[in-house]
This record gives sequence, C-alpha cells and structure tokens, in this order.
Amino acid sequence: MRHPGGLILPAAITAAFLCAGAAWASVATSGWTQLDRIVAVVGDNPVLLSDLLMENDLGLLEPVDNKEGLDALLEPYLNRLMIVREANEVGSFRLSPGQIEAAFKGYLSRFPTRAAFDEKLRRWGIDEKEVERRLAHGLIASLYTESRIRFFVGVLPSDIEKEYNNNPGRWGGRGINEAWNDIKKFLGARAFQKERDRWLKTLRERYGLKIISEEGDDRG
Repeated sequence: MRHPGGLILPAAITAAFLCAGAAWASVATSGWTQLDRIVAVVGDNPVLLSDLLMENDLGLLEPVDNKEGLDALLEPYLNRLMIVREANEVGSFRLSPGQIEAAFKGYLSRFPTRAAFDEKLRRWGIDEKEVERRLAHGLIASLYTESRIRFFVGVLPSDIEKEYNNNPGRWGGRGINEAWNDIKKFLGARAFQKERDRWLKTLRERYGLKIISEEGDDRG
C-alpha cells in the first residue's frame, strides 16, 4: 500500500519503538524495513500513520474531500477519536449488541467474498473483533454527533425568507413556497456544520490535540 504522497508503507505493523525528536517508529518485516510514525497526539495517546492507512484500506475511514494527502485521512480519524472520547466521558451513550451486529453485517456486505475480508485481516495482522470495535466507534461518533448537535440547530421561517430574498437565483427560479423545504434543508445543513466545527474546536483544545509533522514539529 502507498502513502498518499507515494511512499511505500508496511502492510502490517508488528513491532515499533519511538525515536526521540522526529517521532518515527521502525518496523521490520520479512527481511526488509519500513517506517511508521506518530502523526498526532490526543492527550497522552499517540496516533500512528499505520492506523489511518489500515482503516482506509479496510473501508472504515473515508478521506474528506476538502483535504489532500495525509490530512484527508487524519482529520476524520482524529475527529472520531475525540468524539468517542467525549461520548465515553458522558457515559450515557451506548450501542446495543443488535446495532453493532447489524452494522458489522452491513460492513461485510461491501466485500465480494468472506475470503477477501479475511485477506485484509491477514494483511494488517488484526482480527475480526478489532474491526468490529473500530466500526462501532465510527457508529458511536456518527450517532452521538447527530444527537448532540441537532439540539442546537434550528431554522426559523424568517431565516428561510431571508435566505430566499438574499439569493433568489439559487433556487432555480422557483417561488419561495416551492423552494421552502429545500431552503430549510440547506440552512439546516449549514447550521449543523457550523455548530459541528465550533464543537470540534473545543474538543481539540480540551484534549490537547497536536499534529506531528514528518520533521517532528507539532502544529497544535
């Protein structure tokens, strides 16, 4: 598998030690050496490049459209990590066994055969339970985000009227009554994203998120 920048990266991480300064970890497999590295730290917990690449290869982590290279994977991974951490601290947000089982069944259906999934597990040196755990974290992050933010997001009739009057051409020449529901969805999605960005900023500060560059510098 290749790093987005073109560097060939290991298929499975079997051993690592941290080096001072640059925060690289060395990995030896089958007589050759590859490099893994710490890409971020959330509190006292390091985030390894291999985690991002593994989850992307397994279909557990989708890159964001507005970023390139490593940042396209790092942003959603770190967001999920922090959201799950807050959800655990709240303590009242849990998935039922049925939700996890249904989610995992749906996930497996993405693979053409069970053998194809098992090959992914062998490639990364993990088991089915680990995939299930990570999948559950993704589901928790999604459901918790929705339940937490929707409370703060509302669209008033006056908001819809103002949006229509300010941008009438955006709605394809339709009258306000015809476009009403589409305008409401548009404003709701925009308000949701704004509140989500504000919330994630507070999580980055609360959990002391630091992004580690390849040179070992942190971006905070």
